[in-house]
Amino acid sequence: MISETISKNQGKRKRGRPSKYDPVRIDSYRHIWPEIRTRRGFIEKFYMVRTQGVVMKAPEETRRACLWIVDCEKKIIYRQAIMAALGRIEDDDELLAVAKQICELKPKSNEAIAMIHRWKTGKGETGDAVALGGELAQRLDDYKRRYPATTMADMLEALKMVRLAICQADSRALQGMCAVG
Repeated sequence: MISETISKNQGKRKRGRPSKYDPVRIDSYRHIWPEIRTRRGFIEKFYMVRTQGVVMKAPEETRRACLWIVDCEKKIIYRQAIMAALGRIEDDDELLAVAKQICELKPKSNEAIAMIHRWKTGKGETGDAVALGGELAQRLDDYKRRYPATTMADMLEALKMVRLAICQADSRALQGMCAVG
């Protein structure tokens, strides 16, 4: 069969996304960072160093604004995971703008990385009622799968509790939307 011959000659396909970095390039840095053992570790380090280089070339005011993540004079990286995430932003000006915002907010690392990811993908922080409703329905379905004895009445009661909590949290902003009825 032709298809069998073709499939036998193709070799084993590699999983995942093709590497952006040449393995030869990674090997050339092994003597600089001997403590790093994995390809992923080297890639993270490349992105950190890229961010450090961009911040070092920035004006003094920007370097001062980014002191929370990196001190260019002392050559100390304070927030490695954030620095690696920032290094994935290809445009230097955009990288600096996001870095300054992150340093101003000082979020936890996982929150900062999520912010950077949202910025890169163009997905803003604002959602809408339809999307939220879909996510709530999905959570209810997940709960129902874990606890099959849950009734529709239990779900509706839980949603009432959520509504009450939202109304109590910000009753002035919701003016009239929290009327019981």
